[in-house]
Amino acid sequence: MWIQKLKKGAYREHLVRLGVIKEDDKIPVELSKKICDAEIGEKISYKQHKIKVTELLKRRACTHLTLNRLRKKKK
Repeated sequence: MWIQKLKKGAYREHLVRLGVIKEDDKIPVELSKKICDAEIGEKISYKQHKIKVTELLKRRACTHLTLNRLRKKKK
């Protein structure tokens, strides 16, 4: 399955490297929604941070939202 091929913690590492969140913070769903809704190459702002949306970042954000929905649906 495609879920098994995901690199664990890659999205968190990406956001920490960009300086958007700290190492031990939860990833905000509203941030993932903003990234997922934006076009590739567009710049978005989140809490005084300007983030350029890349293809990889968008893919990781959309996957984060999908897995959150699956986890909530399972409960």
